[in-house]
Amino acid sequence: MNTYANRMNQYNKVNQQTGIVDADPHRLIQLLYNALKSNLSKARGHIERREFEQKGKLLTKSVEILKALSDCLDVKHNPELVENLAALYDYCARQLMQANLQNEVKFVDEVVELITPVQQAWDDIRDQVVQPKQEPTYNGTTATA
Repeated sequence: MNTYANRMNQYNKVNQQTGIVDADPHRLIQLLYNALKSNLSKARGHIERREFEQKGKLLTKSVEILKALSDCLDVKHNPELVENLAALYDYCARQLMQANLQNEVKFVDEVVELITPVQQAWDDIRDQVVQPKQEPTYNGTTATA
């Protein structure tokens, strides 16, 4: 059974890496939000179970993801929105540091509440910002399998 679990973990890891390689920029941000929310959920559980080492690792990863999200902001598109998102990500990172120091789930819960609508808005605009992939053509005709 352990071998099966190891194989599934390997498969999931390869699948995840392939998803990242094939992802467009919008999808990469979605993956960051998904990873952030997953880490926060796990960290919350570790706080509740008083598993402080695991909690610390996940909260540190979450802060790194917030930094990555902040680094992806492009001031050319909407300076006011970028400024607001940068401030939100910074605030969330500070709250997660408090969660780590005080071992309090309320800080994690607050970050989840703040990030969820931003993530949802990002998901909602996908069709507006991502061009559909073109089918490969050969001599003017679409190639099909």
